[in-house]
Amino acid sequence: MHQVQDDWQISPLFHLNSAASYTDYSRRTRSTRHDFTNNTDELTTGIGEQDTAVFTTLFFRSQGHYIINKNYPFSRALNITATRPQAPESKDRP
Repeated sequence: MHQVQDDWQISPLFHLNSAASYTDYSRRTRSTRHDFTNNTDELTTGIGEQDTAVFTTLFFRSQGHYIINKNYPFSRALNITATRPQAPESKDRP
C-alpha cells in the first residue's frame, strides 16, 4: 500500500485536507495433503485449493472545511474508490 496525505490551511477560514492511496494486493493459496507414514506432501485437487487472488485499489478523499462563523462551520467531502479484482486462477489439477 502506498499513501500520500496533505493538510492545507488556505486561509484562516478555509482548510483543505486530502488523502490518496494505491494498493496492489495478491494472495496465493496452496493446499497439501501430508502422508505421515511416508513423510510426503501431495497437492490437493479440489476447486479453489490452488489459486491466486489479485486486486488493485485506488482511493482518493478530499475534505474542505469553511468557517462561516464560530457557530456555523461548513464541511464538504469527496470520496472516490476504484477496485479492480481479477478472477482467481484455480487449477483443477496440481
